[in-house]
Amino acid sequence: MTRPRGSGWSELPIDVVDATGLLGALAGVLSLVQPYFLALTATLSALLLTVGLLRRETGRPPVASLPAGRRWYWAAVAAASAAWLFLFVHPASADRFAGAALGAGGLPLWAIARRPIPFGGR
Repeated sequence: MTRPRGSGWSELPIDVVDATGLLGALAGVLSLVQPYFLALTATLSALLLTVGLLRRETGRPPVASLPAGRRWYWAAVAAASAAWLFLFVHPASADRFAGAALGAGGLPLWAIARRPIPFGGR
C-alpha cells in the first residue's frame, strides 16, 4: 500500500521529539541498572538536541514564539547541553549516573520542542 502524494502527513503518527524525549528518559533510567542502555540514551539525546535546534530554525515551537518563551527554550537547550557536558567530563564516581543525567537533561527540551499530533492522527 502506497501513500498518496502530497498528503502532508508523516508516515508514523508520532512526533520525533516525543519519541526521542520519552524513550531517552526511559533508557536513561534503565542505564542505572544496565550500562548497556547508555549508548541508546546518548543516541536518543543527540537526536533530540539536533531536532530541537532545527525546530527553532524552521518551525518555531509554540512556547519559543513568546518573548518569555525564548528564555525557556534556551534554558532547555542549555540543560540538554549540560547533560552532554556531564557525559564527557564527568568524574569517575558519577559514571553510573551519566545515562540518567543525559536522559533527564533532555526532558525540558522535549517539553518545549514537541508538537501535538493533529486531531485524527494520520
